[in-house]
This record gives sequence, C-alpha cells and structure tokens, in this order.
Amino acid sequence: MLGYIGLGSNIGDREEHLRAGLLAMARAGVSPVAVSSLWETEPVGGAGPDWFLNMVARVATDLWWDASCAT
Repeated sequence: MLGYIGLGSNIGDREEHLRAGLLAMARAGVSPVAVSSLWETEPVGGAGPDWFLNMVARVATDLWWDASCAT
C-alpha cells in the first residue's frame, strides 16, 4: 500500500528531527520511497515562536491502515 505522510518540526535541530522521523517509520514497517524538498512555514495558532521545517514522504507498507496509525 502506498500513502503520503507530512512531517514537521519547530524544535531544536529541525532537519535531524525529520530524518529521525523517517528512520522511525522505516523501523515500524512504513518505508519512505520518496521525499519532498524541505520548506519553512510560519507557526500558526500558538505552535511556538520558531518556524517549522516541513516535508512530505511517499511511503510503502504492508501494514493495514489501522496498524500504521497505531505505531
């Protein structure tokens, strides 16, 4: 099954947090097969003072949707 997952961080080493998120997904059986470029967005609604670094990953998994959301 293919899907798309958005990731973002506005804390500390934002790029490292995104990288760690991709690795954690892979360990859980949700493998990134392609990733977008990185972009910065302004925080909205009290999300903190620091801007977000964001990306989208196209992922492949053999997990059912319910199992993917639980990991």
